Amino acid sequence: MSAPRKLSARFYTLPLLIVASLVPVGVAYAFDASAYYPLEVGILRSYETKKHSEIKSGLEERKNDKHGTIDEEIVGPSRFSGNGTSVYKVRVRVEEHGSSIAPVVNLETMLHVSADEAAVRVHGIDGTRNLQPTVLLGYPISDEPRRSQVAGMQLHLTTTSQTKETVTVPAGKFPNALKQVSEGPVYGNIGAPIRDGTIVQTTWFARGVGVVREDRRIALKVQTPEGRDVLITEESTKRLTRFSKPAKAKKEPKKPAE
Repeated sequence: MSAPRKLSARFYTLPLLIVASLVPVGVAYAFDASAYYPLEVGILRSYETKKHSEIKSGLEERKNDKHGTIDEEIVGPSRFSGNGTSVYKVRVRVEEHGSSIAPVVNLETMLHVSADEAAVRVHGIDGTRNLQPTVLLGYPISDEPRRSQVAGMQLHLTTTSQTKETVTVPAGKFPNALKQVSEGPVYGNIGAPIRDGTIVQTTWFARGVGVVREDRRIALKVQTPEGRDVLITEESTKRLTRFSKPAKAKKEPKKPAE
């Protein structure tokens, strides 16, 4: 019996950061999207992240665990503002440990985000403006899947449910958080053609805070140039550890008239 062939390193790591489009379903209560994603300059949201991935091909199986942090800070108005829409820059800093390629991976990107009663939208990433803003959270609903492309993967996400529930994370307990479940197919090429792919993403938004938890599962079947099937799965979670708002300036007491 011949020894199992080793997998190429290009199959060992899924993309570190996926910016996915979410479209919420209808709700029966009064909806204000901006309440679930405040954009006050100076707001800081910090998260802990964990990822577990598995790669299987024939008798060979590899597993990898990663952990890290994400910091999101509202840093100021964006040049993408205009036509009555106020857009803000959200700086995202990612640090990840445990990669088989590098012991520590650091990424930084700038999102350009707006929020009003109808929707939270991403207008661009770094210096590139989207042709159409991507809706992260909104009402009324749309049956059209939101599409994005990251590192050779084409993600098609449609929200299948939206409910309210209490969620507990390291930063605390958040009653009546808005929970969204979105799923869809994944297409593309990540060094080998994706023959079958799915993504399921669950996000919890807390009023006055933003995203407090996000769970994601990606499952892919790819085919090597030799014709072998490789199964790749990645399960990840992001949980809020700290939320802070800028301190309001104290008003000086009025001095009595002399």
